[in-house]
Amino acid sequence: MTVRVVAALLAGAALVTGPTSADGSRSAVLPPTETFRTGKIALMAADGQRAAVAPTRRRPCGAVVVWNAFTRRSSGFRLRANGCMGDGVRELALGDNQVAWIEHGGGNDLELTVFAARLNGGHAAQLDFQTNGDRAGGDPSGNWVGSLRGGGSVLAYNRWRVACDRPDPFSCGDNDPQLRISDEHLIRIALGRARGVASGPAVYALVAAGGGRLAVQRPDGIATYTAAGRSLALVPDPLHAVTSVGLSSSKLALTQKSTLDLYDPQTGTARKSIELGSAPSPSLLGLTNTLALVQLPRMLLLVRLADGARATVALPLLAQQRLVGARLTDAGMFYGYNLRSGSAPGRVAFVPTRMLARAF
Repeated sequence: MTVRVVAALLAGAALVTGPTSADGSRSAVLPPTETFRTGKIALMAADGQRAAVAPTRRRPCGAVVVWNAFTRRSSGFRLRANGCMGDGVRELALGDNQVAWIEHGGGNDLELTVFAARLNGGHAAQLDFQTNGDRAGGDPSGNWVGSLRGGGSVLAYNRWRVACDRPDPFSCGDNDPQLRISDEHLIRIALGRARGVASGPAVYALVAAGGGRLAVQRPDGIATYTAAGRSLALVPDPLHAVTSVGLSSSKLALTQKSTLDLYDPQTGTARKSIELGSAPSPSLLGLTNTLALVQLPRMLLLVRLADGARATVALPLLAQQRLVGARLTDAGMFYGYNLRSGSAPGRVAFVPTRMLARAF
């Protein structure tokens, strides 16, 4: 894809669009309307008008911070696992008016703890705790939690068990062909509590949440479920070509090597395929009923779903250099980055949907 990228602007400058390239895409600088300052950021999640960030492990007790770009208010939830001496946060998600995260730590064993907090008040609660040998012990056998996903009215994760089929006294290492996954569960977090809604190989691994539904990437394809765990549809993927998945209230989106493919999430019926160019392994960073944000190598691409129009997003220069992540929600686009120094080097920037629409 040949695109002329517009020079990045500082925050507060007007939106600028560049010329249309040979492949039909445009380039646009999208300066934020709001920016939040926080500690150094390791992970970022977003849903609606909120973004959540998890800290890098610089002090024994950091905090997950949730920022509302509309009200400009923030709240923090202190990390708690292992007496605040864990390795930090490995997964983070927002959904159903809650924030959830998975802390990790331990000695020979890897200890995984799921926490969640309601955003309308209250403290974070521990919802799950599992251990396996995949830390200093180097053997992933044991119990796991992961695949934490959130969006709209849904927040959920997977729990599963890994067993090593090698006879004693031999053990397995990561990616060992003798490892076997079993006891898979789909766990929904609602009202600050965890409840299993489905089980079995068909509900592993959770890859997307949104529009009141969940999406699971199985060996035979992408399956959708209701928030209560009822099976809805299956989009076959026999060649394992799907690189990422997104859900909105009206669309299931799958990226492959060169396309963004849209389906009905209720029935699995194909709706549209949008060309992304020849860039390998596109990754979907957010989906609404009208827009998609796709990450390509060294490039963020905003896609208008109605007609397939594309705009290359040029972030401000400081954000480009030290970007942590970007997310698209119904409210707009969030992106997080870190400055090189300062007492609060983390930044979360917000660009509202009305400005995104002007990029095309």
